[in-house]
Amino acid sequence: MTVVDHAFTGGLLGFALHPFIRKYISKPKAMFLVMLAALLPDIDYITRLFGTGYYYNAVNNLYVSHRGFLHSAGGILFFAAGALFFYFLFCWTWKKREEDPPTLLKVIVIAGLFIAGGTLHLFEDILGPNGPWGGLFLFFPFSEAKYLGFNLYGWYDFFLIYLFTGAFLTAVMLYIIAYLSRIPSEKLDRIILVLVAGTFTVAAFHLWMSPGYPEELGFKNAEQVWKAHQLSILPEI
Repeated sequence: MTVVDHAFTGGLLGFALHPFIRKYISKPKAMFLVMLAALLPDIDYITRLFGTGYYYNAVNNLYVSHRGFLHSAGGILFFAAGALFFYFLFCWTWKKREEDPPTLLKVIVIAGLFIAGGTLHLFEDILGPNGPWGGLFLFFPFSEAKYLGFNLYGWYDFFLIYLFTGAFLTAVMLYIIAYLSRIPSEKLDRIILVLVAGTFTVAAFHLWMSPGYPEELGFKNAEQVWKAHQLSILPEI
């Protein structure tokens, strides 16, 4: 999936999870943390700057290349640990108010949100094509075994981008209206849960029914066309 999809699906998941953890974190923070966690694995797109040899079509370094360490369980744990580090560095204080939740529970919530966002990212990437990547190193560096995705052809279109963008903006708009109208956001939580569940259901049905690449193009030919295009826009080493 694209970076746009990862961001908006993460935001939707954050909205859906918040009713269960509202005692420990605010809604905007929960949404932002899951969205951030769902985006961070793609930070290794910066490896494009190192030249074509470091992009996913020719991975030569499992730690810095796309579909390497950052797209694995190790990467998820790394980002969760980084989030907790910044929390204790900038947000944690010795002075606690009586209504503040226990620090341990707050830590578990923050780490849980990051793990949820990172897991969502991996699941979305598993929906992608096996051709360019040959599978994902899901448990690297604990294991270098590759796990194939669900989609042989890597079919994709902009319908899902529009779907998740529209659902995310709808959720944000509803909460803004509730805030301006001084309506407790808790009253919208059930509506948002239905919206999120419905959006993911429509997306799953759309992917399930998608025909894949056109038969006349063929999988191997389509992969070569895509690879040639990607390599044409990347810098040489």
